[in-house]
Amino acid sequence: MSSRITRRSFLRNAAGAGAGLVILSNPASVWSFAANEAVAVAQVGVAGRGSWFVESILNRPSLRPVALCDVDTRRAAKAYEKYPHVPKFQDFRRMLDQQKDIEGVIVATPEFSRATIMAACIKAEKHVYGEKPLTRTPYESRVMRELATKHKVATQQGNQGSQDPRHRQAVALVQAGLLGEVREVHVWNSATRPEGDAPPEGRGDARLPSGAQPVPEYLDWDLWLGPARWREFNQGWYGGWRGFRDFGTSGLGWWGPHCANLPFRALKLVELWDATDLTPQQRSIRVTPTVPGRFVNGFPTWEMVRYDVPARGNLPPLTWTWHKGAMHFAEKALGQHPEWRDMERKPWWVHSGSVFIGSKGKLDATEYGAIWRVFPDELKSSPQIQGIRAMGHEEEWLAACRGRVQCWSRFEQSAPLNEFLMLGNVATLVAEPFTYDPVVGKVLDNDAAQAALHYEYREGWSL
Repeated sequence: MSSRITRRSFLRNAAGAGAGLVILSNPASVWSFAANEAVAVAQVGVAGRGSWFVESILNRPSLRPVALCDVDTRRAAKAYEKYPHVPKFQDFRRMLDQQKDIEGVIVATPEFSRATIMAACIKAEKHVYGEKPLTRTPYESRVMRELATKHKVATQQGNQGSQDPRHRQAVALVQAGLLGEVREVHVWNSATRPEGDAPPEGRGDARLPSGAQPVPEYLDWDLWLGPARWREFNQGWYGGWRGFRDFGTSGLGWWGPHCANLPFRALKLVELWDATDLTPQQRSIRVTPTVPGRFVNGFPTWEMVRYDVPARGNLPPLTWTWHKGAMHFAEKALGQHPEWRDMERKPWWVHSGSVFIGSKGKLDATEYGAIWRVFPDELKSSPQIQGIRAMGHEEEWLAACRGRVQCWSRFEQSAPLNEFLMLGNVATLVAEPFTYDPVVGKVLDNDAAQAALHYEYREGWSL
C-alpha cells in the first residue's frame, strides 16, 4: 500500500517529537491490525507480575506469542500450559539465539535482572516492552535510553496510566500554563493518615538471609541472580528479594513510575537530560534525603526525598518532594492550602498520588495520574484539554513495532524518569545530600553517592 510507512522511518522522523500525541488522517490504520501483521512476541518472566501479560496480553490478535522464558519452571507451569505449542526456554540468551522469528520482547523479570535482558534484546534489534521499574540503578536507566536511541527500536515502560486520556489531559492542562508557575510538587506512595506530631522511628535495617540451602530442581539459581553478586541459594533471598537493596527498589521503583509519571512529563524534567547548552551548575539536581536512620541492606520504613530541580526553558525552578510511608511533612506543607484544609479525607492519605502547586491553581491526582481534581474547578473544561485520545498501553507498543505511532513511555522518556527516581534510593542509602548532573550522569559532590549509581556485575554479565 502506498500509505504504508516502515517502523524505522517513523521512529527516525518522530525522534524529535515532544509529547507524542500524533494526529493521523486515518486513525483506524493505527488501532487495527491485519491478520498477517500480528507482532511475533516473546516474553521473559511469565510468573508473578509476568502472569498478567500471559493472561491479558499474549492472547490479543495484534500479537503472536513465539517464545516463553522463565528461570523457574514450576512457577512458569501455568503459563506454559496455557500456550503448550509455544517454545519454552530457561535462558533468555538461548531464546534469542535459537528463536529467529522474534520481533518484540516483553521483559517482566525482577528489576535487578531486567536491564541486562532488555539490553541484549535491543542489541539484537528486538522491540522491547519493559515492566516498571525499568531498572534498579540510575546508570542502567541511562544505558537503556542510549541503546533505544541508537538502535531505533520501539520501546515502552509498563506504567499503563500513560494511556488514559485523562492522564494526558492533565499533562496538557499543566503544559498550557493553566496552573500558572508550578514551583512545588509532592509525590507519594504507601500513604496513611499521619498520627502524632512526627513520623515514628520505624524498624531497623533488614536482616540478611544466612546459610545455604539446596537449590530446587525447577530453578536455575545462577540465571535468577543474573548480574547480582553471587550468593548461595536461600529461600529468604528468593522469596523476599524485594526487601533488599541488592535486588529491589522499594516504593520509588514499585509505584514511582506510576505516580511520578504525570509531574515528570507535565513539567518537562526530561529536558534536563539534553541541556548541554547549560553549565553543570545550571542543569544539576540537588537530592536531599530525610530518613529515620541508615539502611544499607534494606529500605527505610518511611522516607522523604527532596529534589531541587533547576529551570527548564521558560519553566521556573521546582521543589519536588517524594514521600513514602509517613506523610507528616506533606501534611504540614499541603494542609495549609484552603483547597484541602477542610477536606475530611485528604488527597495525600490515599495509597499513591501527586499534587501540583501553581501560582494560578492546584491539581491533585491519584497514583496513575488518570483521576484528578483541579482548582479552580472550571479549568477542567478548558478547551486546551478537549479531544485528547489514547490507545491501550500495550497496543500502542505493538503499533509502534509496526511503525504507526511513537510510544508515550518510550525509553527516551521513561528511562530518565526511572533514573530520576532511583537517585532517591541512592540518597536514602548514603543518607546524605548530593548534586547530580543529568547530562553526564555523575554526582558532583559526594563520592559515596557516585559509587552507588551502579555496581559491578558478575563475570559474564554486561549491558
